[in-house]
Amino acid sequence: MSEQDDRKPTATVSPVRSAQLVAIVLALIELFQGDWQGALLLGGIGWVIGLFKHPR
Repeated sequence: MSEQDDRKPTATVSPVRSAQLVAIVLALIELFQGDWQGALLLGGIGWVIGLFKHPR
């Protein structure tokens, strides 16, 4: 038998903020479809992670 942890992670995000983040990421993908898309996407992911670590 395996133990299951039903507790949520301490970093919770409101549905509104998560929807905004998804919209931002999708907008970045739409705007920057090119050879340099990967670098921008990585930068965008890093920025989003920064938002999670340092909420305003």
